[in-house]
Amino acid sequence: MDIGKEEGIHERKYGSYHHVDISRCSSEIRLVTDASDTSGVSGITCNKRWQQSWQPLTFWSKMLIMTQTKYNPYNRELLAIYTAIQHLQHILKGREFSVDINY
Repeated sequence: MDIGKEEGIHERKYGSYHHVDISRCSSEIRLVTDASDTSGVSGITCNKRWQQSWQPLTFWSKMLIMTQTKYNPYNRELLAIYTAIQHLQHILKGREFSVDINY
């Protein structure tokens, strides 16, 4: 099944998950982080601009280790950005993207 054909975005269903190919996508990409609370989880969504609104491409989260939960909110957000960029480099490599921080 193709979605957003004019944007070069293709979706294929593999078992119980979907793979979204954005290799030819010219849409704007944005990362939104949330690691400001002390719940011990940092999360980030990767979104694309689609017809005047933002559509999620993928979500990623990670449990923080005990020492990381003691970081101040600013440092937890930076850690979330750093680890998310490492994790999502296959999507972000060679692209301009913005980062929104829920701080």
